[in-house]
Amino acid sequence: MRVGWLISLIFLFCGYIYADSQVSSHTTQFLTHNLKKSVYKDYSGAIRGIEHAGRRAFNLELVRAMSELRKIPFNPVEVPFLRGVDLVKQGPNYAIFNISRNEEREDLFKWVGPLQSDSVQFFKNTRYTKQLTSYLEFSGEVRVCVLRGSRHEKILKAETPVLILVANSYNSCFRLLAEGRVDYTPVSLHEVSNVFKTSGVSEKIIKKTPIVLYRSEGYIAFSKQTPDEEISEWQSSLDQLKKDGEYDRLANQYLYPRE
Repeated sequence: MRVGWLISLIFLFCGYIYADSQVSSHTTQFLTHNLKKSVYKDYSGAIRGIEHAGRRAFNLELVRAMSELRKIPFNPVEVPFLRGVDLVKQGPNYAIFNISRNEEREDLFKWVGPLQSDSVQFFKNTRYTKQLTSYLEFSGEVRVCVLRGSRHEKILKAETPVLILVANSYNSCFRLLAEGRVDYTPVSLHEVSNVFKTSGVSEKIIKKTPIVLYRSEGYIAFSKQTPDEEISEWQSSLDQLKKDGEYDRLANQYLYPRE
């Protein structure tokens, strides 16, 4: 009887050890999206940001720096945006960056950030002479190119009568704008220098307007199952990078265009 009880106790104890090892060995799988020409793979196969390539390169290196502060491996996986969001919703142990934090998403995730602030502004062909100050002034004759399935598309469909042409990239929208086939396209100000570079469109043909679609802040969205203590530790690592100047160094190296 005592032998059987002792064996049961040993198995129970081993079970606790195993469960604890599983928890302690767990790491968050970071997901990201739409890296395009903002990254490259180094000699070890790791995804690295290209210097001065814009927001996506900066976010990648910023989250890497946060992981290094926490002494946690960082092996992000690129996925389609909606697929990534679904994985984080289903959880656990997932996080996606960069993602806008808004009322619709607020209760779906736990948040760390902001990674950076941004403004989405309209650009137009220099030959287009209408002088407007708000997208709410757009008539049904105005043609706007937007990314397929983007927040840009949703806002314009809900709030304006514009003719919308969807494309799969900012590069496509800029080329259509340069050809005069659309009148406006909204682009993140952190992305626009890279779009000019990769689309081959001259800055003499396209110019920024004063029309702002929205301003946003980018975050890391973690699965709801992520412990609050872990969220706090990730937030502290970001705050530390901002405090000691490393955040500004990374922004100068990756976020802003080369002077």
